[in-house]
Amino acid sequence: MRALFCAVIGALSLVACGDDGSSGADAGADGGFDGGTDAGFDAGPECEPACGAGVLCCPGPDGIGQCVNTRTDIHNCGLCGIDCLERESGTVCEGGTCRCGASVLGCSGTTVCCPPRPGLDIPYCANFARDPEDCGGCDQRCDPSRADRCDGAQCLCGDGSRRQCDGTAEDMCCADALDTFECVDTTSDRRHCGE
Repeated sequence: MRALFCAVIGALSLVACGDDGSSGADAGADGGFDGGTDAGFDAGPECEPACGAGVLCCPGPDGIGQCVNTRTDIHNCGLCGIDCLERESGTVCEGGTCRCGASVLGCSGTTVCCPPRPGLDIPYCANFARDPEDCGGCDQRCDPSRADRCDGAQCLCGDGSRRQCDGTAEDMCCADALDTFECVDTTSDRRHCGE
């Protein structure tokens, strides 16, 4: 009985191991998957000597690996390749997060980190598409005589005309009693006579 059991186990081992009697070539059912270190996966640069605790090996400007502290490195903030300056999300890297002035989590989505404007001591996040103080770029303020808002990175006056006024007496952005803005001629308009 024991001999029969060993023979069955031995036969199953040959089948499970794929011994098909071929001459050493293993076609295998893995479709050529190579799980070894030569599988072609690029694990990034190598740093010599190896980086210590708390730092990662990231590609440098010349492509050669360099050990960086991703908690403080502005060009590799949190992970290799996250450049706070290039992404315009912050001016410093603190704790692995881009920081822009008072915004500890930095700027993201539709906001960009702008340098301090006159009278403001710290950088700030601005939405170029909506912010009338930074319409289309940092510190590009919409002139109130020409526009009442920033929409799609353009200074515009009124909902109907959707244009920017000239800012002259003949074409100035004004609001009526209901706070509806439009470009008007203050030299002839009875509701906005002179201003």
